[in-house]
Amino acid sequence: MSTLSGPSDRPEPTSPIRPEPKPAIWPPRTFLGTLSEGSRDGLLSLGAFREYAAGTRVILEGDTSTHVIAMHGGWVKVIAETEYGSQALLALRSRGELVGEQAALEGEPRSASVITASVVTGYVIQRLDFLRYLGEHPDVHIEVTRALSGKLRMATRRLIDFSGLPAHVRLARVLSELARMNSRQTSEGTELGYTLTQPELAAMVGVSEPSMQRALRRLRESGVLGTGYRKIFIRDTAALDAIAGPDWTGGPQPLR
Repeated sequence: MSTLSGPSDRPEPTSPIRPEPKPAIWPPRTFLGTLSEGSRDGLLSLGAFREYAAGTRVILEGDTSTHVIAMHGGWVKVIAETEYGSQALLALRSRGELVGEQAALEGEPRSASVITASVVTGYVIQRLDFLRYLGEHPDVHIEVTRALSGKLRMATRRLIDFSGLPAHVRLARVLSELARMNSRQTSEGTELGYTLTQPELAAMVGVSEPSMQRALRRLRESGVLGTGYRKIFIRDTAALDAIAGPDWTGGPQPLR
């Protein structure tokens, strides 16, 4: 598994490669999944199809690059430096998601870094091409705005709702969110599609690592979760949602 300390200091995209066949069906709640086929194909045609090895820093916090990446395969971690010099895991993005759009729209330095956590393929679209396409296709512009609004709403809700909540409730909310974003059904239960270390999961939940370990143990012992080597299985989705609370599981949309 890649770590947050492995990537180089500058984003280094590979040379364009021949595109693989585009997925026939994009995840419906992702940015690309919300677009019509014509709008989606038109947008992707503007990009250079690239492949990145796991552990590649494709966007660097504070950098002045303004390209956008429409993700075709794999998943990435969005991280930011804290004032104490550590790194906070802010979000995960996978197939169908758009990354880097905030800098493209604002023309400001990057607010966070994006690091591949697996082999990642995507369409790299330059800022001027991206902005021109949005101007010519209001439907796509609306979906970009909707995706940014969803990210802000989720970040705000997490900040407010997590204040004062016990660690196991915070964990249940994060796992419920991640399961809706990327998961698959197995004989062990609902397996999350992300491979996270306990420190990374603790950073997402906003608790210390010891508190995370106790919360995981509590949910395992109650039969809600199962764990394996770098894997988390949700064995009882209803119980997990009950712990997370109806306002959480019924309201927010997946991070986009």
